[in-house]
Amino acid sequence: MQRKHWIGFDEADTFRSRTQQLEIRFIVEQKPLMKQLLGLWRDSWIHWVMFIAIIIALSVLLNVHFIWMLSLLPAQFAYFAFVRYDENGIKRMME
Repeated sequence: MQRKHWIGFDEADTFRSRTQQLEIRFIVEQKPLMKQLLGLWRDSWIHWVMFIAIIIALSVLLNVHFIWMLSLLPAQFAYFAFVRYDENGIKRMME
């Protein structure tokens, strides 16, 4: 009987096949947190890109202090992802 490693691979596997299997597992088994963030990015990426472009334009044209608004965007993005998307990255039905 072959002994299995803690990550579930046989001892006969090569290093290359192990890394390929790990990459496949990482892609397939994404965390719920990541699925929520990816769901929001999938549905509204153009809006976030426009927000960034407007903030950069305001900071170049008017005042450099507008660039500080960029530091607020990640928190807003995470908030909307957790409120509006479930664990599988599907938009929740809002009442």
